[in-house]
Amino acid sequence: MRHPFESRLTRGPAPLSTIVVAGDPDEDARLILASGLTYAGYRLRLAGTGDELLREARADDVSLIIAEVGLQCAEGPCAIEVLKRTPGLEHIPVLAYSAPARAISEARALASGADRFLGDPAHLSGVFDIVASMHAPAARLAEATGPA
Repeated sequence: MRHPFESRLTRGPAPLSTIVVAGDPDEDARLILASGLTYAGYRLRLAGTGDELLREARADDVSLIIAEVGLQCAEGPCAIEVLKRTPGLEHIPVLAYSAPARAISEARALASGADRFLGDPAHLSGVFDIVASMHAPAARLAEATGPA
């Protein structure tokens, strides 16, 4: 039996050194993202709150963050905004998403510093394509600048 995400892996798996932080207060959403991205070869760290997301982003050499727009933390109403103004973390690309997708969610995500917005993370094929496109430039930047 084929894995449900197998059809999206025609380009081969991601390098296992990649660490993606997926932040969402909804456990089911985290598990769906984790299942698909792990199968695609990404190493993941999961966060259920904005504070957890910031802690995980600080813990390792994170190459990408996927976060729900409304994820809040103690340091501010939007974890993405706090992340983007934190020295040492501001360079990490952020893919923000919201379900249901609304124009106001996209505007909020981009205003808080997200690099990309995905309206509906339930369409994992879109997640795979965006993660792959965002990871490549981030990996090149990390190679050029070396470890922080």
